[in-house]
Amino acid sequence: MKKVLFIAYHYPPVGGAGTQRSLKFTKYLKKFNWDPVVVTVEHTSSYMNDITLNDDIPKDLKIIRFENTKPESYLENISNEISKDFDLVIDALEEEGKRYFKDLFKNSLIKMKASLNIPDTQTFWAINTLKDIEKYIDFDNIDLIYSTLSPLSSHLIARKLKKKYNIPWVTDFRDEWTNNPYDNVNKNNIIFKIQENLERCVLDKSDKIITISTEAKNNYIKNFGIEESKIKVITNGYDEDDFKKFNSSPKNKEKFTIVYNGTLYLQRLPYTVLEAMNELIDKGLIDKDKVWIKFIGTCTQDIYNNIFKYNKHKIIKYLGYLHHSKSVEYIVSSNLLLLLVGINPKVKSVYTGKVFEYLRCKSPILSISPKGSLVEKLLDETSCGKNFEYSDVEGIKKFIYEQYKNWENSKNTIVYNEKEIRKYDRKYLTQELSKTFDELLQLKVDN
Repeated sequence: MKKVLFIAYHYPPVGGAGTQRSLKFTKYLKKFNWDPVVVTVEHTSSYMNDITLNDDIPKDLKIIRFENTKPESYLENISNEISKDFDLVIDALEEEGKRYFKDLFKNSLIKMKASLNIPDTQTFWAINTLKDIEKYIDFDNIDLIYSTLSPLSSHLIARKLKKKYNIPWVTDFRDEWTNNPYDNVNKNNIIFKIQENLERCVLDKSDKIITISTEAKNNYIKNFGIEESKIKVITNGYDEDDFKKFNSSPKNKEKFTIVYNGTLYLQRLPYTVLEAMNELIDKGLIDKDKVWIKFIGTCTQDIYNNIFKYNKHKIIKYLGYLHHSKSVEYIVSSNLLLLLVGINPKVKSVYTGKVFEYLRCKSPILSISPKGSLVEKLLDETSCGKNFEYSDVEGIKKFIYEQYKNWENSKNTIVYNEKEIRKYDRKYLTQELSKTFDELLQLKVDN
């Protein structure tokens, strides 16, 4: 059994889409002769926890956890020392001068904190990991290093270990780094320049790069001059085990139920869908007493308030964050699944993690993303639903009405492409990852 050091900040009990990818890889890697040793975080309050995900962790999996020290605590120690040193100056100042000096000192701390968050807020987790990891790992027994982004710091841990021990290294970019389509950055900003330089260093030094889409792969080839042979696409997917107990579960019959599962933020907004539904009810095409729209996941207070501005027919339910198994139960029993990708043309290259679980549910999917997007192509290939531009209220209305009438008449007009859907089974995707690992080891032997 070959050993891979698996660096993944997002790992149970932390919940979320990023955790799903790492968890499922470690669940199935042993089937392909790879034994992962997971390096992750000890405690984090920044993400929702989901203890039900622990059930998928192999019983004999070795997990090493390191704390993520907050920059504030580091700065507090520094500021206390600096304050003592400057007491002489502060005492000598008049009140106005003291206020000016304190503001200057405060602004300097803010700048210091910003610099400590490069490349991200997990930098101190990376520092703590590198400081103590050799107490727990015998690197003579590690055949390969794998790191997954985000956070960005995961790759910096792996780069340092690769440099020290000359072990083959695979980088997994679940999202693009400086070219993230959801970020609106100033490319002339010094922080961006530093991040770009770090990204180039990671790309150059890693032995193999994994992205989740062909578009992301092409961006790395175009923007950084990476050789095509160095990059492999492994998408996200669904785990058949998560759906086994729901295989015989019926779809909702009492009410036509639309379900959105995931975070609402930035461009992922449901307002035109809610507008379309209200118009259908106002025209008497849909009975308000026969429909639900359910939101599962987290959102900002502003988005929450705006959603309920559309709730004039009392058809919206906000369920908040649910454990993964419970959210699967909801999406399996739905009559229509809502997928929100975004508005800006930049998000054409985005696969949301949830779309693959949606495919497995065999419920029609209503997708909101720019025309020509990856998601639109995926829905066409699998025959699982239809994509609309955010502003296409008429098209959205027509699709919702069609699905409502099908539900009302107990009809299913969608013929799903089972063969295409099965390509996204996590077990198959893990096998593709193991092939990448095997190829790198063989290359090392050949050299």
